[in-house]
Amino acid sequence: MAIIFDTYGSLPTITLENDKVKAVFLPSKGADLLEFIHINSATNAFYRTQLPIDAYSEIDLHCRRLGFHSEKLLGGYMNLLPHRGLHKGKVLEQNEGGIAATLPWEYDILENSSSQLKIKFYVLLPIFPLYAKRTCTLKTGETFLRIEDCVENASNEEILFTWTQHALFGKEILDEDTTIKLPSKTIFKAWEHAKQPYKKLEAFNANPYHVQLKQGIFDLSKPLKAGNPDYEFVVFKNLNAREVSICNQTLKLDFFFRWDIERFPYLRAVYKHGDDGPMVGLEPSNDMFSGWEHSQRYQTYTRLTPQASIVTSFQLGFR
Repeated sequence: MAIIFDTYGSLPTITLENDKVKAVFLPSKGADLLEFIHINSATNAFYRTQLPIDAYSEIDLHCRRLGFHSEKLLGGYMNLLPHRGLHKGKVLEQNEGGIAATLPWEYDILENSSSQLKIKFYVLLPIFPLYAKRTCTLKTGETFLRIEDCVENASNEEILFTWTQHALFGKEILDEDTTIKLPSKTIFKAWEHAKQPYKKLEAFNANPYHVQLKQGIFDLSKPLKAGNPDYEFVVFKNLNAREVSICNQTLKLDFFFRWDIERFPYLRAVYKHGDDGPMVGLEPSNDMFSGWEHSQRYQTYTRLTPQASIVTSFQLGFR
């Protein structure tokens, strides 16, 4: 059991490690979980972009945060808080969302013992004054990470916001023998709805195992094959399970991501296969739309009154 302080390029890293897995965090960039590695097979579950290692060498996020969560995307798992929202008349849209992933977080080491490692990250967000705390725990002998989040409205007015857990999985765990165990038999085509919002919502429901999308007909329990470089985006609704898992038969690895479906009743999903291999984004969320206008209309958001707070938890790892 160890907590290791290092760097990735110019970014400091903090790694929680036992003899089975290690979790690599970026405290100065959103407290992102950059890598989650199965030690015996040397497999990182998360997608990594081709962004060069020195991409942040001339950027000080303490002085100027990123414009939105995907600017200078490294990959991994980001906390998009808020993804979109409304506060004091200010509307936050997709192109500036995910404030929590754009700036540094503080941290405290809560425990560093032979039985468990525990770290708390925390930050007060600008523009949308949410005070966020994320506590991550890795126990001896376990192959998964425990995450507990607390979000408090630190302003004197209510905040409406959507919230998404942006986890991207890549080529080290995705191949032709990989199966994604889906948590629902129904998807919502959010992009198509945005183009034809006058239609009933039911018109955009589809079967994830045989769905027509812009690049063809797909079975979303499989990664896209090579030659599909553009993103396909859908939202799983009517969830019947509290987790999604990725089963790689070649490696004999099963990665799972478990969450509170009362707090996050949708799973946003992104698929592509570009020059850097297959990528699948599996993103628990409280929202199934592609823009704040429709999130607000159908009230797929969280409402926090002044000083109110919410607590939720996640687990992710191998089994």
